[in-house]
Amino acid sequence: MARMTVTQLRHACVDAEWLQRWVEDPKLTPPPPTRSGAGAAIGAPFHRIAQDFAGWLTQPANAGEAEALDGPLPLWQMCWERVAYARVAEVGRTQSPAAAHALATCVRHWCHSLAEERSAVAVPWSGLLLTAEYQLQSVTVPTDCGPVQLSGRPDLVRRTREGGLVVVDYKTTQGASLQHDLLQIAIYSEMLRLARPGLEFGARLEYYEPALRSLDRSAEESHVLFQFVVQPVLERIALATAPPIRPRKTRLAPAPRKPTPPTPPKLVAPPAQPELPGLTTLEPAASEPAVLPARTEPPAPVAATAIAAVALVSPTPTPTLTPAVTPSPVTPSPVTPSPVTPSPASTPRVGGGMGMGMGGPAGGMGGPADPPRAPVTPSFAKDLGLRIVEALASYGVRSSVLGQQSAPQLVRYRIKLGPGTTFRRIQSNAVNLRIQLSLAQEPLISAGPGCVFVDVLRDRPELVPWSRVRDSEALQRHPSPLAFAAGVGVNGETIICDFGDSNQAQGLVAGVAGSGKSEFLKAVLASLLARNTPESLRITLIDPKRVTFGNIRDSAFLSGPVVFDVAEARERLAAAADDMDQRYDQLLAENLVKLSDRWLEGRRDIPHHLIVVDEFADLMADEDRTARADFERLARRIAAKGRAAGVHVLLATQRPDRNVVTGGLKANLPLRFCLRVTNQVNSQIVLDESGAEALLGRGDLFCQRGFGTERVQAPFLEQEEFLQLWQGGGTAYRGLPF
Repeated sequence: MARMTVTQLRHACVDAEWLQRWVEDPKLTPPPPTRSGAGAAIGAPFHRIAQDFAGWLTQPANAGEAEALDGPLPLWQMCWERVAYARVAEVGRTQSPAAAHALATCVRHWCHSLAEERSAVAVPWSGLLLTAEYQLQSVTVPTDCGPVQLSGRPDLVRRTREGGLVVVDYKTTQGASLQHDLLQIAIYSEMLRLARPGLEFGARLEYYEPALRSLDRSAEESHVLFQFVVQPVLERIALATAPPIRPRKTRLAPAPRKPTPPTPPKLVAPPAQPELPGLTTLEPAASEPAVLPARTEPPAPVAATAIAAVALVSPTPTPTLTPAVTPSPVTPSPVTPSPVTPSPASTPRVGGGMGMGMGGPAGGMGGPADPPRAPVTPSFAKDLGLRIVEALASYGVRSSVLGQQSAPQLVRYRIKLGPGTTFRRIQSNAVNLRIQLSLAQEPLISAGPGCVFVDVLRDRPELVPWSRVRDSEALQRHPSPLAFAAGVGVNGETIICDFGDSNQAQGLVAGVAGSGKSEFLKAVLASLLARNTPESLRITLIDPKRVTFGNIRDSAFLSGPVVFDVAEARERLAAAADDMDQRYDQLLAENLVKLSDRWLEGRRDIPHHLIVVDEFADLMADEDRTARADFERLARRIAAKGRAAGVHVLLATQRPDRNVVTGGLKANLPLRFCLRVTNQVNSQIVLDESGAEALLGRGDLFCQRGFGTERVQAPFLEQEEFLQLWQGGGTAYRGLPF
């Protein structure tokens, strides 16, 4: 069983090269974290002070004196006298007075926070600080490839104000990446959950720089982060460190003795044939059973663990396993593993097949051996799918190729898993595939119907011009005026979405800077502008960043000027909600259910209304909690009720966390577009599945429109053409009265 510390595992999750070195030397320690400032020098003494004083507070012998500490100041004074003074003085002697002052300030803020928590919970110190009760010596984490034993000690486990449990990790300075710190606290949370079944542990990072700045994550968020980031690394570790399984020796009963057969008569050899010039003596063909040696079967239970261990540890070339799809009638001769390519006489080859003989002529056998292959870039030859299968086989994953599809930005290979092979086994080898196949980027591996999709970036991704989707037959023939082209799918077809569809009436767009989110919004609006007039569609644009829609002026399509101010944005949303209610009153008076029924009767004096917000997180970042609640309430109300009244919203954000995309809002946004996001947690929030963190950027996105998750390449639209479309309905501004 593999054994790691929490610090080692955290580093293995972010540094694949270090993980490979650790497999060779399990005693390898990760390099010290990259931290700067005064906090980097006082981290160790701060942790010792916090640990010692928390232990003093919870000791039964000190209960009377500890319970009398009511308030931040008495607590800080007791901490200073009992624990802090000696260590602060030591830091002043060994480092500098500035470091000693920073340490004392951090401890004072820590005591202040501790006193506030106890006042809110109103329990004894032993009921608040529970680290001693939830000690972690070692925890065994199960994986699909074997268990891994983790050891570590959290800084603090305490009770929350709501009565739950939270594991706390102290930091005196922020490291190079917040994700590293989140990984560590998520690992502790999962270890406690496994050690205490039935309990859930939230996670909290406390940064003392020197004032307290905290970051909280729920137990669910920590579990999702562990499952989609840490768990695949643990499976890789279990595979790499498991001992090879030896074949079981079966003792056979002695066979009965047979009488010695008579010696056959000697045959006279035929006269030697003269050797013809230019020809060499041929070796016997591999298909002749008379001269084949006895076949030696490989051990049946050879596990994938030994294969992966050899692939990760061995510095010398290893023999390539023949994938399961090799035709069974062909019986190869046993070949001694060697880094040298086997000779054609010793290894029969199937043309176009896999293994050492891949790349021969179609349908032929024998022939010259392939020359040694240079590092392969994704040129997308037909054999790349077979090379993927070959690479997976070297890690013990049995698979076969079903086919491939070419998209503008990638080639998708459809891989069928062999019997007993789980999806996680192939998903955890994405990094290995990139290394072994010399790919420019890690392939994105996802589950498909009856197969696994392996998406590999093309050497030269193709640009999808907006004119291609605009002139597509699918969009031209679509009857709805609210239909638009999201882009081109993997199969080359135009992906059409429709705000008039009940499953696509309200939309959410998420993507970090550089993912192509703003260009995608422009392409969506361009499709709608090209299919409508100002009399059939009015658009409200809210752009707090002043970047995406800042150049749009005086268009007849606009319901009003582009909104840049947060306060004005709230007023426009409130006005849109009132207009929605007025539309419902009119439909009810006319005995109609939805605006589309009114349009079918020929009454089109009420246009459809689309509200586009880029960036919605800026509206939710108001320091006034009442204002944030108003934004969420208005957006959720319009998203929930607006479809039948012809009012639709498209919310875009760079930060799709749970504070922005709340559960109530997300439930009313069925149409979702997720471009590249920061991490798997954000992908889970938007799509309810991971993968968007590995997208390519530049318009590469996942789309959910009621048919599952589809990968799409968004079109690109020139800014000049985009601005011209806004003037298609005339230059005179006509506001829509609410």
